[in-house]
Amino acid sequence: MYPLAVEKVAQALGGERMLGAPVRTMAELTAAVERGLPRGVVAELAASAAHGGGGDRRHVASLVTSPASLKRGALLSPAASERAERLARVAALARQALGDDDEARTWLTQNHPMLGRPPIDLAATDLGARQVERLLHDIDDPDIKKRLNTAIALADELAIQGTPALVVGDRLLAGAVTLAELQSAVASARHR
Repeated sequence: MYPLAVEKVAQALGGERMLGAPVRTMAELTAAVERGLPRGVVAELAASAAHGGGGDRRHVASLVTSPASLKRGALLSPAASERAERLARVAALARQALGDDDEARTWLTQNHPMLGRPPIDLAATDLGARQVERLLHDIDDPDIKKRLNTAIALADELAIQGTPALVVGDRLLAGAVTLAELQSAVASARHR
């Protein structure tokens, strides 16, 4: 796993109120998942992982189980419980890495260029969750944060306010440029 407290995963599932007991260890979380999580965790997870309105919460809930299955019993199936735990783990990790609940919800539900789709969608499978967790771990990595902060400081110094931005010689090419424009800038820089 990664340095994420089990309590944070339990909190994303509704905490003690929803789980019926404190969940502080991996063994307690595993036992709860194996028994079947209460169906109320689906709404708690959806609220933890997505902003209200716009159908995002319904979509997150549908990643756990179908609406019909959700109505059938008081407990989720073991497979749905595993999906709920996995999505709660990713939501808790996003909150930890990004440091803000709203920012984490936005990050989870918007298309991500490195993943090709919203991270919460990819996290519905075990393999997808591993990809999302790796990306979040990298976001939280102190060395990567240092490199990003250095790049941001340089962009500020050069008054770069968007992407893409290229510096060719002493010329700043801001925004999308055509291949011909880029070739011209390179040729011009080579002749100086």
